Amino acid sequence: MQRALIISTQSTHQAEICSAFNSTVRVKIIADVNKAIRAMDQARYDIIFADLGPLEQLAMQTSREHVLQELKRKSTPIEVVVMAGSEKIHQAVQWVKAGAADILNYPLSSDQVRLVTDAVAASALRQSELDYLRDQFWKADTLEVVRTKSAAMRDVFTTPSHPHEI
Repeated sequence: MQRALIISTQSTHQAEICSAFNSTVRVKIIADVNKAIRAMDQARYDIIFADLGPLEQLAMQTSREHVLQELKRKSTPIEVVVMAGSEKIHQAVQWVKAGAADILNYPLSSDQVRLVTDAVAASALRQSELDYLRDQFWKADTLEVVRTKSAAMRDVFTTPSHPHEI
């Protein structure tokens, strides 16, 4: 993980999250969610820690799923971690059901942040490996299923489709 974005107005939350990362991780802190979305146009982030309040305000205009899709579309792959107090845990769970990676409960601790960050990173790695393996096996399986006598079509199925595969 190289870049993290924090969407929060609480300086204590910001300090706890920053203390969980080593000095190689660049952390940007933005209080306004609309400014954070614009910041995602300038830089790619690996993870977003967002207070529940600003996310709920955005979701009032559309839906939780749409908000998460827009955030993930800006910087792929990216995971969103929702931060909420225990009195708002039900709403935070709804965000996870909509596609957020995890929840951080207030009051935050650097250990809790590290645990969630490690879990999100491990999940992203597993997903990346699964996508790679699926792609590799799909190609091999396709060659067995597609039976053609045309030499041109056989070349289409055996020639790498991406320049980096050559």
